[in-house]
Amino acid sequence: MSTLLKTSLATTEQEITATLKASMKSAIKTALPHLHIFHPTSWSSFLSTLDSLPEYLLNDNPQHKSMHRRIHSLILEDIDAFVWSIRNTSTTMSSSSNTLATASAQLTTRVAKLGKLLSCATVLTSESNLLSSYRPALPTSWPQGTPVTRLAVRRVDVLKFAPGVSVEDAEKERVQRWEVVSRGRFECWRVGVGARDGEGFVFRVGKGIEMERDGAR
Repeated sequence: MSTLLKTSLATTEQEITATLKASMKSAIKTALPHLHIFHPTSWSSFLSTLDSLPEYLLNDNPQHKSMHRRIHSLILEDIDAFVWSIRNTSTTMSSSSNTLATASAQLTTRVAKLGKLLSCATVLTSESNLLSSYRPALPTSWPQGTPVTRLAVRRVDVLKFAPGVSVEDAEKERVQRWEVVSRGRFECWRVGVGARDGEGFVFRVGKGIEMERDGAR
């Protein structure tokens, strides 16, 4: 959050004074209590958590202080963490596929309902089954007509050592390679229907997130 504020201020060429830094820290401290984090440990508890969100967020006697604030987004991170437990409930390959499809429908139905009810954006993250296709492990599909924007994210590759490289040359390149790796560079681009070549960007992850350039691909 601090990096985001500093980046926004930098675009306006505003000097970040000690007073402004204090105001930024105060704003962050005020904002953080309105970030609600849940840690379901199973697929069933995950679905139950989604089902309980309307009552939790919109109850007249809330358990939180965000009652009168607009809901910005619903972020479901690492959905694929439940894939193996879902598959383990099946005994055959075909029933495993059906079970995963059922779980996908349970997920997308709830997400669509919550997005409409809460008038907020929804963001889901999941590892890809195949790097070549960048298809998420879960959900397997979305209901027809659902507007979906799919983005792929991966660490920027570092060139491998050339075949037959000597120990001396490898040692010389080691420091340079580590310097590249330590930048924490990632690329993000749009995939699927409507994606265009060259539509993407590169960002760095360190103390915060810093946008590096457009046109990652």
